[in-house]
Amino acid sequence: MVVGHSGCPKILLEYLYMFHMPLFFFCSGYFFKEPIDKYSVKTFIMKRIKGLYLPYIKWTLFFLILHNILFKINIYNDQYGFKGSVSYLYNLDDYADKLFHLIFMASTEQLLGGFWFLKVLFVTSVCLEIYFFINTKIRINKIILLPTLLLVTYICKIYNINLPMIGSVSLIAMSCVIFILGYYYKQYEQKKYYNIYTFIILTILVIIGSQTNYAEMTDYEVNDVLPYIIFSVIGIISIFCISSILEHTKVKSLLIYIGDNTMDILALHFISFKIVSLIKIYIYGLDIKKLACFPIIPDHNKYFWILYTIIGITIPLIILNRYRKVKFKLIQKRQ
Repeated sequence: MVVGHSGCPKILLEYLYMFHMPLFFFCSGYFFKEPIDKYSVKTFIMKRIKGLYLPYIKWTLFFLILHNILFKINIYNDQYGFKGSVSYLYNLDDYADKLFHLIFMASTEQLLGGFWFLKVLFVTSVCLEIYFFINTKIRINKIILLPTLLLVTYICKIYNINLPMIGSVSLIAMSCVIFILGYYYKQYEQKKYYNIYTFIILTILVIIGSQTNYAEMTDYEVNDVLPYIIFSVIGIISIFCISSILEHTKVKSLLIYIGDNTMDILALHFISFKIVSLIKIYIYGLDIKKLACFPIIPDHNKYFWILYTIIGITIPLIILNRYRKVKFKLIQKRQ
């Protein structure tokens, strides 16, 4: 995710974008357990509220409060932004509107651009939890679920169907498809094939797919739907292969630590990128207004994407570590 946002070489970007977001939905389905009663449904939804909804609210509210301050120091400005979308100073009406939409996860700040994923995963997982619970009562044939969701994906994309506060129904349906594929994959998984040779073959296939049928989870055409799902699953399985290999190396603990703190990296990597952008502004004498370029300053980025990646991961982890230490000391003082 961070590499994909760093301005990395095009071939690497297109390779990563073929599967890096579907990976989250697939893994959610992989670890999904069907509900057995109303209590398990309630428990599941509460966990999703705690793990997805509340972090969305917390971080968006944090950056919303800071918006005008960030505007005044050129983190945002009226000249640069995401794909030409510039920013402005909020007034009270703007804040009120943002707060209202925030309740429904329909509003976020530019520095939290990756948070679209939290809303989609929240809606997807809750809808499927409810579906599987209903299925325990009326016994709908599970075989029809996947093709039905795929058909909905196509139809909603063709007619560009969007729901208020929810957004693209096609995106939700596609996320459900990938979620369900992860759920089914778990049942038929063959770990004996997880090796370096399988990883290489699958990686080559994804690279070929990215050069012939490139699409992104939030940016695809009708004809891209099935190829994108197929290549994303191939890419995901390749990650399962390399993960199995790395499980027996010293890097395992580092990857687990980074994985356990994914939410904080997601929330803070864009603001951390600004450190590297300041360095580029200083070295190349760029206009300070370019600090608002999002997610990175594209100028002179042949190798800077590596620094963007390192900073985008390490700074959030450092901030989180310091926060935990301060919090621990405060708790000790109270005791």
